[in-house]
Amino acid sequence: MTTPDQQPGTEIHPALLRGLTQGRWSRRDALRMMGVAGGAALLSSCGIGSQGSKANTNKGAVDKYWASKKPTGQLNWANWPLYLDTSKKTDHPSLDQFEQQTNINVNYYEVIQDNGPFFAKVQPSLSSGQYSGYDLAVISSGIYFNKFKQLGFFVPLDQSRLTNFRKYGGSRYQNEAFDPGNVLSIPWQAGFTGIGYDPAKTGRAITSWQDMQDPKFSGKIGMFANNEDLPNCALMAVGVNPLKSTESDWRRAAAWLNKQKPLVRQYYSQNYIQALATGDIWITMAWSGDIFQQNLSGSNLKFVIPKEGGLLWTDNFVILKYAK
Repeated sequence: MTTPDQQPGTEIHPALLRGLTQGRWSRRDALRMMGVAGGAALLSSCGIGSQGSKANTNKGAVDKYWASKKPTGQLNWANWPLYLDTSKKTDHPSLDQFEQQTNINVNYYEVIQDNGPFFAKVQPSLSSGQYSGYDLAVISSGIYFNKFKQLGFFVPLDQSRLTNFRKYGGSRYQNEAFDPGNVLSIPWQAGFTGIGYDPAKTGRAITSWQDMQDPKFSGKIGMFANNEDLPNCALMAVGVNPLKSTESDWRRAAAWLNKQKPLVRQYYSQNYIQALATGDIWITMAWSGDIFQQNLSGSNLKFVIPKEGGLLWTDNFVILKYAK
């Protein structure tokens, strides 16, 4: 979570813009913080710090896992749509370069529209001890990352092969609370949940979650339809740090959302960005990279981390169990 003293409109480091290569047209079903509030019917607990079934982190365990594996010359990678570099000449230049350098063919599947449905897609196979069809995946920190982790569906990473990550990766991403020591994952992209708006429509700068309750924007307000970004932003709207929230705080956040509800046009998944770009809505909860990418298409939208704070999330590169 960003701190309240961070100035609204502060320029965001490019590394924290989701989909800097391409915008990802799907929502993220996970709180991207060091912890999460939960409870009642409003909020659900992430259990970010839960260890679940602890991954064996020693080199011997990693070697043992891969000892029976044979090179196939192929990788099947599940990712979110529009979440990899493109060019006019080729779909994914970085994949082309990887394939040329390694002689490994990559089948790249843009099949993750949401963490929950993807978990439901691969869980039956993995629970049955069978290959899911995917060797690699990109999973958001939060509820479903924890579910994968607790069920033992991730393969421990060979730390000796993470030399570039250890050398160049940002320090805050090298020991995240949901995966201490990067035993099971390394970050793929990161960004913020805040507010996106069209200044030509709002007629003023947006600085606060309270702007999302302005009657002047009635019918032109968008909110997320998930059980983490939505309630945690509501907690910040009522002045509560989600990490330290209580049941009474959750009820206050629920009351804030109920008060706002008559003003809301729709509770969106990823399609909020099209609604904002076309003017169906003027102000909305937003992910930083979506606004960045939409502006590359000619829009003049703004993204702000409200003065009360915003959410930081991470999408993580993992190896799925039974990878070939």
